[in-house]
Amino acid sequence: MLALVLASLCLLRWLLLLCSAGLDLTDEGFYLHWLSEPANYPSSVSQFGFVYHPLYKLLGGDIALLRSANLLISLVLGWGLCFAIMQQVCHPWSSASWRTCVAVIGCAFVVATASLSFFALWQPTPNYNSLVFQALMIVATGLVLMRRSSLLAWLLIGIGGGAAFLGKPTSAVAAAVVVLLYAAIAGRLEIRGLVVAAFTAMMVLAGAALLIDGSVFDFIERNRAGLELGNLVLPLQAGALNSFRWDFLHFSDELSARFDYVALAYLTLTTVCCAVTRPARVSAALIISLGSALSVLVLVGSVSNEISNEPAEPYLFLAGAIGIAASAVVLGSRTWPSREALAIVCAFSLLPFAFVVGTNTNGWMGAGRAGFFWLLIGLVVASSLSVARRTWHPLLAVGSLSLLGTTIILYLATEHPYRQLEPLRSQQHAVEVGTMRSQLRLSGQGAELISSLHRLTAASGFEAGQPVLDLTGVSPGLLYAVGARPLGVAWTLGGYPGTLDFVTAGLRWESCAAIGASWILSAPEQPDSIAPDFLRKFGMDIGTDYQEVGSIDSVLFFAPASKIKYRLLKPVRSPAEASLACERDRGK
Repeated sequence: MLALVLASLCLLRWLLLLCSAGLDLTDEGFYLHWLSEPANYPSSVSQFGFVYHPLYKLLGGDIALLRSANLLISLVLGWGLCFAIMQQVCHPWSSASWRTCVAVIGCAFVVATASLSFFALWQPTPNYNSLVFQALMIVATGLVLMRRSSLLAWLLIGIGGGAAFLGKPTSAVAAAVVVLLYAAIAGRLEIRGLVVAAFTAMMVLAGAALLIDGSVFDFIERNRAGLELGNLVLPLQAGALNSFRWDFLHFSDELSARFDYVALAYLTLTTVCCAVTRPARVSAALIISLGSALSVLVLVGSVSNEISNEPAEPYLFLAGAIGIAASAVVLGSRTWPSREALAIVCAFSLLPFAFVVGTNTNGWMGAGRAGFFWLLIGLVVASSLSVARRTWHPLLAVGSLSLLGTTIILYLATEHPYRQLEPLRSQQHAVEVGTMRSQLRLSGQGAELISSLHRLTAASGFEAGQPVLDLTGVSPGLLYAVGARPLGVAWTLGGYPGTLDFVTAGLRWESCAAIGASWILSAPEQPDSIAPDFLRKFGMDIGTDYQEVGSIDSVLFFAPASKIKYRLLKPVRSPAEASLACERDRGK
């Protein structure tokens, strides 16, 4: 147990150190704009920026600390969920030995590190996906506690449901269906509990509405307008059907074989840990110690050449659940699972899909990011085995193999960070990002790009907080890096059928004073760049009303073979003249 806990702490420490490395200029730039100034955007479906904004202010806008806090929040919620599942092993606590109590708490921490596998794409900055995942863990904790403390359980379900709605409303609706299904299967479908959960969720949302917009009706209008704005990007896919996208899930031959090996490993180790003979106990201890050592070796890169990057890697947690369930059968458990056990297995099977509902990505791949819930099916079975065998040792199998799997997943994530050209370990060039001057370590090209943009804006008279219209379509992170305020929307998404309508609608929320005073960052040779002709609707002509103050040659951060030239343009008209032209033309 000590080896597992120490290896888990090494994993956590390693991740926290890497939180100061790397920056994705697309999605992560969008997240940072929302976190820093969520009030700038009057329409939004997800309110994650408002939820995490107090944390952003508390940490002084430090990106590394913000990422670290997001990881720790997920870990703590996962720890609480695992402990809620495992507490039956030493219940009642008054009669359990101190060794059993310590073992259960330690095992809960080790298994909880698997919740960090959510960051398999390495987007550790708080965002709407992390908010939904954290909210679903709160809901899951409520489901587990329902058989012991019904009122607390329904309160947690309500809090988690309200938080999920603030992250992504479609996931909140899907989570509500999962809760109803669990309650029906477990025989705990009671009106009082449903009312408590619904009322709690409404109070969470009402409180958020008053804090965000000062009015419930204005909050509803914010969500309606946000949905309308989002539908402009993909006009042919708007509507409820866009919430589901079930593309084919492909397992490579290597991953398919690994799936089988992992299931067999869980089955074998769980069975051995249930044995009472001394040789079996010694064998289990050796295997677990070697697994902990292997986890540390992976972190230091000693076995990196043996690991291939597989996007569906989190599905190995499902293999773990299958292996542990098979072990229960091998051990001759003749007791038919209770209704509550079947209900929790059903809920944990479906929660990853509740997480992905409403996301315009492959549903199977997206669900894998929340594969932690599948691992918990195995934890439920292992906890039941521990109770039946009167020993906590079966929990060691779950902790050992989940630690190793999580280590591999996160190692691959940091070796292949989302839309970045280099592993995080090799990004060692220090640079200041944002108005809060967060210190990050980036690749040489990334650091040079941001440093060049800092020099260019300083030399041309740009000041932090001034509005900038991003016509590159792909670089919201650059605006955040120099402290610019994006106009209309946090990310002017390029390359979509409805891009022009989306950007135009966003600008209509802005005052003509802001539009007239705005600078422009463009990359006209880039395929996803936004043509500036639509600006005439706001009294702006990029050819006559703007002057190019400089350009920067770089490499497109998510396509290393592609070059990109960023151009910074400064308005040449007086703010008053530009504002009048905007007022004249925007109503046409």
